[in-house]
Amino acid sequence: MRTFISIELPEKIRKRIFRLSKKVRDSGCVSGSFVSKDNIHLTLRFLGNLTGKQISQVKDALSDLALPKFRAQTGKIGFFPSENYVKVIWVDFVSDDVVRLKGLIENKLQKVGINKERKDFEPHITFARIRKVSDKPKFLEIIKDMDLRKMDVEVDKIHLRKSELTNDGPIYKTLGEFSLM
Repeated sequence: MRTFISIELPEKIRKRIFRLSKKVRDSGCVSGSFVSKDNIHLTLRFLGNLTGKQISQVKDALSDLALPKFRAQTGKIGFFPSENYVKVIWVDFVSDDVVRLKGLIENKLQKVGINKERKDFEPHITFARIRKVSDKPKFLEIIKDMDLRKMDVEVDKIHLRKSELTNDGPIYKTLGEFSLM
């Protein structure tokens, strides 16, 4: 089963990010896939395909997260890998505590046999995966003109979710919810 660990976002933030996403999509200067409003989240860790036994182990590992709930903020809009070669458009997620949470999760996963991720963690909320930018100056102008005021998020739990890929996009289902202290 294809799985990941996430922070789910409040409706008002998902709506705001979706409006930005729609503005980029409707501009006609890029093509790609855009995340639906209901699927906008922050991925803490993509786990890939896990067996039922592994899912149970992950649930047990996440059941006692010794980290207090915390606040984070949405931040700037950015790109992976760079502005010159855009493949992903994202919104920054600003909080030192989310980095600590990610580290705690990695340590707990390692104890159940899931290797730590090798890449650095950059907390972000993906809203588009880009195949082609047909008008880069227009695209960059749209992004620079976007008003994404900082919005506060209270992070008090994380989710273990499964992702079923379909022709209409992924369908997510929560397998477990784990509260912070």
